[in-house]
Amino acid sequence: MDQIVSSSRDIAANAAAIFELIAEPAQQPRWDGNDNLARAAAGQRVRAVGDAFVTTLTSGMTRENHVVEFEEGRLIAWRPSEVGKPPPGHLWRWELEPLDAARTHVTHTYDWTDLTDESRLPRARATSADKLAASLDRLAALAESG
Repeated sequence: MDQIVSSSRDIAANAAAIFELIAEPAQQPRWDGNDNLARAAAGQRVRAVGDAFVTTLTSGMTRENHVVEFEEGRLIAWRPSEVGKPPPGHLWRWELEPLDAARTHVTHTYDWTDLTDESRLPRARATSADKLAASLDRLAALAESG
């Protein structure tokens, strides 16, 4: 089974507008194709590697997300964990490649090659390219409308 799953598409919006929807955690539940995110407090905008932001899942559990890759307007990746605990090893990544002033190629990746928590493996295996594509489609709808 492939432990790195990706989906890509072109979005008819500039990279800065799309990136803002990703880097501001309060916006993430609006486009989450896994239907896993319930909410995130405003004011947690990611600006650098080492930042962390907190989200609440639809199950009511809280996750602390540790930013491990960041390039403003182009790249953001984080490793989620239970609050106060080390990340168990999975990673969410977004890469944006401007095609021109009004179009951006966006790739969304879920990488669970380093996942060590056995209890999380079934959910990791269920995270398919279709679910990543659903996030991309929802993100595109928001970015293109706004």
